[in-house]
Amino acid sequence: MAGRSKIEQDDPSLIPHPRLSSTLYGHRAVMAAFERAMNSGQIPHAWLLVGPEGIGKATVAYHVARKLLTASSTGLFAPSEQDIAAKIAQSSHPDLLVLETSDDKTTIPVDEVRDILHLMRHTPYESYRRIVIIDPIEALNPNAANALLKILEEPPSHAIFFLISHHPNALLPTIRSRCLMVHMHPPSRQDTLSIMRSIQADIPAHETEAYLSLANDAAGYAIQLAKVKGLTIYKECLHYLLSLKTEAVSWSQPLLAFMDVTSLPFILDTAFSRAIKYASHIPFGDYLINEEEALLANITGKLSIEMLLNVRNTALEQLALSDKVHLDKPSIIRSLCSYAE
Repeated sequence: MAGRSKIEQDDPSLIPHPRLSSTLYGHRAVMAAFERAMNSGQIPHAWLLVGPEGIGKATVAYHVARKLLTASSTGLFAPSEQDIAAKIAQSSHPDLLVLETSDDKTTIPVDEVRDILHLMRHTPYESYRRIVIIDPIEALNPNAANALLKILEEPPSHAIFFLISHHPNALLPTIRSRCLMVHMHPPSRQDTLSIMRSIQADIPAHETEAYLSLANDAAGYAIQLAKVKGLTIYKECLHYLLSLKTEAVSWSQPLLAFMDVTSLPFILDTAFSRAIKYASHIPFGDYLINEEEALLANITGKLSIEMLLNVRNTALEQLALSDKVHLDKPSIIRSLCSYAE
């Protein structure tokens, strides 16, 4: 998972930070590629891990970092793999630098990238490598991205970078060209089910499948959605679509209870997307809730695809704007509920 969500900060035991993960589910082909590079002795200096958010890209980066730091530790008193794993878990390994975002910090400034230069000026302390993880690289502001580019153009011989990317097309082409791009995909459904059960075993089996479908098989995000009762919010979003043109203003109250849920725009967008696919006869997998088929049939019987697209764009734009300028979300939702009257 990229960045640390508010959910995670509130309950660290629910969604462990990737640096704490001792087990890696799936991604066998990617790990095999890293193993081959390590065994060959020719490890690219920059790896760009690309794929949807929440599928385990950062977890892979930390697993490889542990292997690299263990393999490159030297001397009579070289730390054990367990010691290295413990230091990484505590964010105290002297040869590992992590730049990441959080709910309170959505961009990575140039000063943090300059910390990389400071780290690289010194000889590695416990190994002969220094590792940098940036999660996600899209969070670098323009000055930070340019500073990173200069480092990647002439990387120190002992440096290895793991750059986590959800949207590689948003990166500077010159940064992409200086990295080995590794395309990652969600683990198998069986692996993602194992991830969810290992972290939160009390989710009913049928809901676990539904949350994975809602999260596009991204286990980390599915767990976040389960924590905030995402299926309940999804049902309310479908009722919102059904109310357009009819009793729009009067039903808005249930949705107001979820205004502070950071996943609301994603869930609302999913409701629009599935309604549009239903109207267009495009398959989208199993239904998420028992009433979904009936609700979608009623929605698409009332609203055209064009109408759904128009309201979707307006709704998401307004919600995004409210986050940026701290507008009153309940007022926005009330106005959206009357948008199509």
